[in-house]
Amino acid sequence: MNQLFSKVLTFVVSLTTASMCLANAITPPDVHRTVQITTIDYPPLMGPEEGLMTDLVRAAFNSQSYSVNFVIVPMARIPWSITHSNSDAVIGSILWFKEKEVIEKISFQTIYYSGVHFFYRKAQFPAGITYDELTELDQYKVGYIQSGSILRLLNESGIHPQLVKDLTTNTRKLKTKRIDMFIATELGGWGAIKKIYPDKVAQFAMTPRPILDMMGSGDILFPNKSRHLKEIFAAGFSQLKDDGTYLKILEQYYGKGHIPENLLTLKLRQKKAANPD
Repeated sequence: MNQLFSKVLTFVVSLTTASMCLANAITPPDVHRTVQITTIDYPPLMGPEEGLMTDLVRAAFNSQSYSVNFVIVPMARIPWSITHSNSDAVIGSILWFKEKEVIEKISFQTIYYSGVHFFYRKAQFPAGITYDELTELDQYKVGYIQSGSILRLLNESGIHPQLVKDLTTNTRKLKTKRIDMFIATELGGWGAIKKIYPDKVAQFAMTPRPILDMMGSGDILFPNKSRHLKEIFAAGFSQLKDDGTYLKILEQYYGKGHIPENLLTLKLRQKKAANPD
């Protein structure tokens, strides 16, 4: 009787093991993997639920059967997040990383380009704001984001901005005349103004020329431990550009026919880099 029971038990165990192996063979690995991505709350570019860059990243990973969970932290914690937390990647800009030893531990892919501009009240500057050197604006009160990428440049030009955690605070300070202007990307600045003062957008203006003609990059950054995810993302992002999803997402935020030329050529530049011949 004991021998019969032993044989039956062995058969059941073997059958269960075989079934598990078959299931693993049929189900691709990581098909339900969730990618943990750290970013900042900077609408309409980045955020926990939506934003141009978050939408691009989510769509790219979704196309490869990966889901994405976004974790929001202050900008000052972004470098820490990519090197010391359990994040698989970060959405932001390579320009936020200053320390060589940190930069050497990450790789990145650019998914967006944007200039940073001055936003101001038309009533204060009816003729607009023009300048050749930033030092010409050192007499004004300027608002900026804590740990912003051009903070050092501003200080070197004699501009010591009032630092805040988010653009909505800068928008309120500008409307109440506590600052003369604030610095933001095109989408970020207008997004904050429209959110806080949707009926008073016409009272504000933006300098058409990016500060010092600089174009900042919007990137997804990967620590060394997540290099395999960079390859998966790259495949998904390439698919977005090929099937038209990339342009559709841009149109949601800029409007059809209003996408900046630098974004329209991003696809061509990256495709040429991948196929230099």
